Amino acid sequence: MNGRGFFDTEELAQLKQPHRPHTVDLSLISRLLEPFWKATATLVPPWVAPNAITLSGLALVVASFGSMLIANPTLTGPAPKMVHVFAIVAIFAFQTLDALDGKQARKTKSSSALGNWCDHACDVAAIQMAMTTVGGAIGLGTGGALLFLLGSVIVNNYVIHWETRHTGTLYMGNGTSIYEAQLMMMAIHAITLGAGVELWGRPLGSLVPFAAAVPFASAPLRLWLVVVGVGAIGGVGMIGSLLRVARSGRGGAVFLELVNPFALCLAASVAVCSAGHGMTLPFVFSASLLGLHLIARQILGQLVGSQVKVVDPKTVPLIASGLAMPFLSGPSVVSALGWANLVVALGVGLSTYLGATFAIARALELPILTLPKRLLP
Repeated sequence: MNGRGFFDTEELAQLKQPHRPHTVDLSLISRLLEPFWKATATLVPPWVAPNAITLSGLALVVASFGSMLIANPTLTGPAPKMVHVFAIVAIFAFQTLDALDGKQARKTKSSSALGNWCDHACDVAAIQMAMTTVGGAIGLGTGGALLFLLGSVIVNNYVIHWETRHTGTLYMGNGTSIYEAQLMMMAIHAITLGAGVELWGRPLGSLVPFAAAVPFASAPLRLWLVVVGVGAIGGVGMIGSLLRVARSGRGGAVFLELVNPFALCLAASVAVCSAGHGMTLPFVFSASLLGLHLIARQILGQLVGSQVKVVDPKTVPLIASGLAMPFLSGPSVVSALGWANLVVALGVGLSTYLGATFAIARALELPILTLPKRLLP
């Protein structure tokens, strides 16, 4: 009951040391919402555990994600209006609850490595699922564009936690933080709710007359949103992270840890481009789940000082099968390979997230969803 099997002796010792990275929050959205969060925090009863707050927010996003896939499994057609309303409510609730869990931890004096892990792990999982609902809101489909959207978020989150691990500082820039991403996702659902998914299929030039001379003005608005709104803005934040790590003097070897997420996205791209129509979603979700696993290893590295492999063995099956896809033939083979990868990736993701949660709780002798008895009012 001490967390062995998931952590070694040195990692367990590190886990029990007080540790919380220094946070630099430059987000304007965060500053504007802080008074609301402080006021809301006073309404939370003192017996509520911070982790229960965090996981409640995640549960809402999971439900929103599921409702989008049920109502719009191809992520191309219009979804019922209530799906978009629910998505907005879920994202806003998650944003609020995510801000409250830390305040509740300080109020109840229950801050711990378990809470730190749950907070960051839920953040990265929630934003992947919420971004998938955005894909449905703009009619993105289940192919390469969705992979680019989710892959951009995976790589960006990986780099953020890689930077935090190597510099000891969690940096949230103005315009590139999770708060701006959440606001953008809510706005997209609201626009679709009012104007319909068809809006996102119109060429940029037809909506913005002076943009007609811009290269690729005939591309649909949804692709502009994904490439510029997510890829480019996320890229700016990522460049900042790379520069801050380079200036920290950690050495060039730490940059090898960036190989794995890019290799994963590259292999998934090959698989998606090679797979036939209707067979791409398993590969996209496999890459997303394995990306979450890689981010989790970076978060755990912050908590226990564990080393991160240049190539995680658990990502090798998807990388190998993805790169082999152009040489395979037959829809049955491609379909079987896609679903096999998804099953493996789901197992990897669940074992990492659930395994780490229970192992940390055992090691620290803490309940997950309630306050320790000594802290109950």
